Amino acid sequence: MEDKIPHRLDNVDYHGRRIYHITMATEGRRCLLGKVEGDPAIPRGQQGAPHTKATELRKEVVACLRAIPQYHPEARLIAYQLMPDHIHFILFVTHSGGDHLDRIIQGFKIGCNKAYRSLVGEPAIISQAQKQPQAQKQHRPTTEERKHGILWQASYYEKPLSGKGQLARMIDYVHDNPRRLLVKRLNSPLFRITTLTAAGIPISAVGEHAILSQAKKQSIAVRISRKTDEASLATITDELLRKARNGAVIISPFISPGEKALRTRLLEEHLPHIRLDGIGFGPYYKPPGIDLDAVADGYLLIISPWEYDECRKLGKAEFEALNRIARLLATEE
Repeated sequence: MEDKIPHRLDNVDYHGRRIYHITMATEGRRCLLGKVEGDPAIPRGQQGAPHTKATELRKEVVACLRAIPQYHPEARLIAYQLMPDHIHFILFVTHSGGDHLDRIIQGFKIGCNKAYRSLVGEPAIISQAQKQPQAQKQHRPTTEERKHGILWQASYYEKPLSGKGQLARMIDYVHDNPRRLLVKRLNSPLFRITTLTAAGIPISAVGEHAILSQAKKQSIAVRISRKTDEASLATITDELLRKARNGAVIISPFISPGEKALRTRLLEEHLPHIRLDGIGFGPYYKPPGIDLDAVADGYLLIISPWEYDECRKLGKAEFEALNRIARLLATEE
């Protein structure tokens, strides 16, 4: 999330019935909302499990969250998680005709700002506009800087949820955030975004670099057609898994259903593989879903040949390019 107001999606009615996953960061990414503690090995809900230790400000922010339906009866809070410098929450707009989502979020921010001022007083505004050489930093915040807000950045990220099983997965993701942060911290070298060259191509990488060395000895670039019938797919998958168990590294963007099914098996068996990513890695990147644990356990390397662009549209040309790079990596010696 950059410190600017993003364009909303053109094909979404923000007055309509819809479920959103909302992510917001504090102004300047200040860690004001608590500290993540616990043991990532302890299951959620048990004593000692990962959690965000509450601060007075965190309690006030939670109160503002829970108060949203009082001001917007069409909105229902499904789940939330406060992290030290950002918040995730899932909001269900139950019927059409209510306020625009922007207005709902703005009201929440106003409540948070009142609470922040009462606890902290008038804060020093920290925004992207102030990230200047030290000699230029001593100045009063301008109107342009103040529009970003007091506690929160002006921007927020919303993801409409509509796919099958998407809500359940997102609820689990929201609740799992403290554990994910601790896993990343405990294995920080594996989550560091690095730039290197492979097969003569500059790439960014997250994960275990030793997998690239292993790939030079034996690797397979995998591309499975969507037209492959079930019997053939089973045969192909079994053969690829056999080779992976014998030391071959599977390389693919894992786009088609057959490729995704293969990767599920690779993850289940903790077999080393390389996934090509077309979006790239932002400054606060964490691998999605089970990929985070696969990186932490050292059997997944995620690479991207392109600079980060969250708005990049991946189509046939981009997928073809990723598959070509997978083939180049598989033939490198």
